[in-house]
Amino acid sequence: MKIRMGHTLIELAAVLVLLSTLTGIVGALLRRSFVGYSQTVDRAFEMRLTDAWMERLRSEINEASDANIDADGSVLVLKVADRETLQYGHDESGTTRQRTVDDRTLVIERIHWPTPRFAKKDSDTCSIIDVDIAPGLSLRARAGISRPNASEPMESLK
Repeated sequence: MKIRMGHTLIELAAVLVLLSTLTGIVGALLRRSFVGYSQTVDRAFEMRLTDAWMERLRSEINEASDANIDADGSVLVLKVADRETLQYGHDESGTTRQRTVDDRTLVIERIHWPTPRFAKKDSDTCSIIDVDIAPGLSLRARAGISRPNASEPMESLK
């Protein structure tokens, strides 16, 4: 009777092929999972950034004493204080927010929104500013809420 002391070359080759195949499959699945996770995190960050910008814009419109929009509705200028203005507009890199104090530009910030459209409706008590950012993404805010005789509750405009 002969006792085997090892494995044949064919057995070793079969094990190597099997392990290589399993490693390749696991690697491909991990890569797809990582790419999907990365895209989800990027999209969530983009959505949070958009929400923060929209809330900031709404807040600044509400705090502004005056709001002006150019003729084609592409630039919104908010008068925040006596010598301070905020301007929202669009250039080749996206939507810009420019803060100016005493005719000096202090900050220019950018977000990658498509061309926003601004519209203004005046009433006796306030100005309503509508902002269309993208399909399904818009906001409505009220400028000059500190005006006297402003009787409409702010919650009805959100």
